[in-house]
Amino acid sequence: MNRAGAEDISAIKNGAVYIPNRKLDYGLENVVGLTYRAKIFHPEVDLDPEAVYREYLEEYQRMEYPEERMVVYPPLEERI
Repeated sequence: MNRAGAEDISAIKNGAVYIPNRKLDYGLENVVGLTYRAKIFHPEVDLDPEAVYREYLEEYQRMEYPEERMVVYPPLEERI
């Protein structure tokens, strides 16, 4: 965000820069990553990426959903 010329990018001007966890780009977790990206690009859409992630972990992977996690920085609930 501090690179020369970055100040002209609208996402930087508007504070709409996100850093997604790349782990969610591959494999079965891809649907979770896509849901987060859809919500970032279209915040008005009725999507709940956290619920999708919870369902994926608990129902399909039989894992406990971690309450402390970092999927997207800054967290969507802080921006949307």
